[in-house]
Amino acid sequence: MWGLYQNLWNLGAANLHPDESIYARAGLAYLHGDFKENLEHPFVAKYLQGLAQIALGEGIVSARAAAGLASVLTAVFLWWWLRSAAGRAAGLIAAALWVLLPSQVSVFWGPRVDRFALLEPFMVMFGVLAAAAGWRWLTTGRTGWMILSAVAIGAGVTSKVTIGVIAPVLVLAPLLARRDRKTVFQAVAFAVTALAVIVLTYVPSGDVIGTIQEMLDYQSRHAHNGHVVAVGSMVTAFTPWWTNLYWLAQGIGVLSCLGVAMGIVLLPIFGRTAVAAFVAANLAMVSVFLLWFSPVALAHYYSALLPWLYALAAIGLTSPWRAGQLGQRSVGITASARTAALAAGVALLVAAGATSAAVAAEHPWGPARVTAALRDAGRSGGPVLFTGFNPWEYKPYVTDTVQSYKPSVVAIAVYRGWVRNPPDPAILRLVDDHPGYFDRVQLDQLELDIVRRPLPP
Repeated sequence: MWGLYQNLWNLGAANLHPDESIYARAGLAYLHGDFKENLEHPFVAKYLQGLAQIALGEGIVSARAAAGLASVLTAVFLWWWLRSAAGRAAGLIAAALWVLLPSQVSVFWGPRVDRFALLEPFMVMFGVLAAAAGWRWLTTGRTGWMILSAVAIGAGVTSKVTIGVIAPVLVLAPLLARRDRKTVFQAVAFAVTALAVIVLTYVPSGDVIGTIQEMLDYQSRHAHNGHVVAVGSMVTAFTPWWTNLYWLAQGIGVLSCLGVAMGIVLLPIFGRTAVAAFVAANLAMVSVFLLWFSPVALAHYYSALLPWLYALAAIGLTSPWRAGQLGQRSVGITASARTAALAAGVALLVAAGATSAAVAAEHPWGPARVTAALRDAGRSGGPVLFTGFNPWEYKPYVTDTVQSYKPSVVAIAVYRGWVRNPPDPAILRLVDDHPGYFDRVQLDQLELDIVRRPLPP
């Protein structure tokens, strides 16, 4: 129930992420046979957002609910996988870490990325299911688990291609473990099945090859041109290799970092198991791609690292108790490790509780409050001048806007905190040097300077 709350409560409060409306609109259009929009990404995540809107009603909240449910299912898959592979406690902790801890993108968009209608929640869900079924294939050799893993990785790749980097682990692990003819045939069948799933998801577009080629061409151009982001005080189109680690630390916070780090530290001491090695191999593939091969690093991409980190942390945090049963270490070392694990658990619990508070307190941010503030001040008619924002941040909420000061302007909205798009110095001087002409209202980090009387020419 706590995980459902973290991911599904108060979903309509947060401002729109710039990609959400695109994905939600495209998903609904796809289900009605219109495949003109957003061909730069595959279709499955958007199909699911479209289905949610058909089931729950058209709009961004329904698409967000689909992403939230995908996150909850990811937790279920982690629990199902690790409870048998590493113990019930490890499965429960991994699921809890995934579904309860913060995964913030920025001050604009709330405490968890899974609460937004993006592609990552669906990609990660299918990726974790593929790995869980792949582990069962590895340990049992059964063809049914291979098929499930292949279908899941195909659905993951056609949600967002990034997760495809774990496919070599899913195939090579059984091949290296058994090296028999049956496993070779299964590996070939895995590739054929995954490819068939990918192709089938594109069939409704009417042009499988052309649509896939268009996606690949876009991704190639995107990689070549880069994507401008602000990493701390640095604005760049081509981010340093460590950018996703920076986003991760910012997004999950200090307490979560410390708790997860403790689990990772305990892992090689007490928790060196086959399943930990399998999880680590998946994490390595995603990490290498995101840190060194992907030239674009947006602030939510780090979420692809989290399920593997959380699975390893869960195995590590529970390992001192298993080690005690097996007599692997001295009583003193085991007791110290257990104390450290419990301290990490407290830190993680506090972080989860803070996330719950943030979910409850989430509300429309800055630009989304401007219209109501002007109405309360009796100045609802007339254009608003925005500075320090990108247009997509305020256009959904304020339609009458201008780019420079005019006597007809009823208010000036200023955001001083974004390095990538700093406010116009001339506008800052205008409002700071003439306080008698404005009534300043603080809307979160947005300063709304409502014009009391027009400035002289």
